[in-house]
Amino acid sequence: MILTNLSVDCVIFGFKNDKLNVLLWQANPKLLENFLTTPEEYEQIKILFEKNPALGPDNFWGLIGTHLPDNEDLDSYAKKILKITTGLNNIYLKQFETFGSIQRVPHFRVVTVAYYALINPDYHDMKLSPLAKSVKWFNIDELPDVIFDVKEIILKALKKLREEAQFHPVGFHLLPNKFTLPQLQTLYEVILGKQLISYYL
Repeated sequence: MILTNLSVDCVIFGFKNDKLNVLLWQANPKLLENFLTTPEEYEQIKILFEKNPALGPDNFWGLIGTHLPDNEDLDSYAKKILKITTGLNNIYLKQFETFGSIQRVPHFRVVTVAYYALINPDYHDMKLSPLAKSVKWFNIDELPDVIFDVKEIILKALKKLREEAQFHPVGFHLLPNKFTLPQLQTLYEVILGKQLISYYL
């Protein structure tokens, strides 16, 4: 059974062309139907898919995620979503907040448990998700039209990433195995949104 009032969404950050990017998708409703275990499960949340702007003809984008089956743990399901949609294993993933305001999804009450993930787009060979009609990286400062409160979720994830980056070396997950000090400095300046003092020659 699908928990119609509970979803898992992932904010996937990537460092590309010296910019912080976020991975968004436009899901394919037919493929999502096949992803769910039974036709009955799809019928449970069919209204959500039918009224979701990201599944319609307009150019709206959403976070990678879906509703939670009742036999899945939150963390393991978030990892499963990332594996299916990116083809990647063992990437940095952290639950950061739950979104549950009454009007966040206009036609249905949905509580979303949000995670953020960190990858290097150039280092990982990602495949197009079998559940999507389109997957694309967007500059964090140039987001497209997004559904519901996706922009708020992304900004909250960015705030959490900035907090984490000040005390933990999470930024290394966005870099290749070999990198230069200038690359590291640029990354942290982009994450923190401020210029850092250079101590190298």
